[in-house]
Amino acid sequence: MLEIWWFQIVSLLGIVILIFPGGTIFCKKITERFRGSSKDSPSETMPTSADLQKAGRVIGYFERFIIVAAMQVDSWEMIAVVIALKTAARYKDLDNKIPAEYFLIGSLASLSWALAWGWALKKQLFLFALTGA
Repeated sequence: MLEIWWFQIVSLLGIVILIFPGGTIFCKKITERFRGSSKDSPSETMPTSADLQKAGRVIGYFERFIIVAAMQVDSWEMIAVVIALKTAARYKDLDNKIPAEYFLIGSLASLSWALAWGWALKKQLFLFALTGA
């Protein structure tokens, strides 16, 4: 019984680590291919300062937390709210084609990551409930 309990704790911790820091690494790797890749756009429109990157990381943590939490309680409306808030926050930037595409790639990568690991967490919690531990 004790071994199952420890396995459950380690599994949940692993999923949480994959959701938050793992999501940041995943999104950074996805968007890094597109950062500053166009000669048509001025470099100052791309997120290059350390402060903006830190802010983006924090926003990503909150975004993934809300999406995963919403999935656990079957609140798909909250996921729609997160997407709407991100779009509203970047509405003016959507006129610039390159930053808008960059923003969309990062948003979709983060959303996909959170949905995948949120689903895994939900299945893991369901399995834990079935075992009665």
